[in-house]
Amino acid sequence: MQRPSDSLFFLGSENGFGGNRNVGATPGRPFCNGYCLSTGPFANLQVLYVSPDYRPHCLSRGLESGTRLARLGESLKPEKMKGFFLSDFEAFNLGLEDGPHLTIPKIIQGDFTLFTAPCDPIFFLHHTQLDRLWWIWQQADVKKRQRKYVGRAASNSTERATLADSIPMGGLLSDVEVSEIMSTEAELLCDKY
Repeated sequence: MQRPSDSLFFLGSENGFGGNRNVGATPGRPFCNGYCLSTGPFANLQVLYVSPDYRPHCLSRGLESGTRLARLGESLKPEKMKGFFLSDFEAFNLGLEDGPHLTIPKIIQGDFTLFTAPCDPIFFLHHTQLDRLWWIWQQADVKKRQRKYVGRAASNSTERATLADSIPMGGLLSDVEVSEIMSTEAELLCDKY
């Protein structure tokens, strides 16, 4: 797997998303294996830690390399992901969660591994890709897969999930039913791939 730090995506130029950690430019200890970004458009960006305490810190990353990157990269190989694309909803969902959804933050590290992940602009690109993978899976059988939503309603719940389940939006907008966002192309999301 190519080292993320060698990618044009992570160039420290104004056209990239900021570089890798800069250990020498960051006083103190690393933040979740990440150090402050010191190049690119997000250099020295101050973000907040999600907690009752006000704790601003600089946006940090610590792009993985070496044998750990190679091990993590195994779950992102097309032949590995192909298996869960051919499966039912529960297997696909688990494959997506245990594969790309959790692996990418482990590779980027820093703020991206915590509830501060949305502070890093890469968070939104990552979740757009997850939505695209969801869309690709649905395209194999649109009529069935856009209505397929099974499993538990929530962690540690005995209730079964239904399309009528409500998704709380925390006051940012009205809560929505799962059925309203099953299709990425529906009115609420309006994403086309």
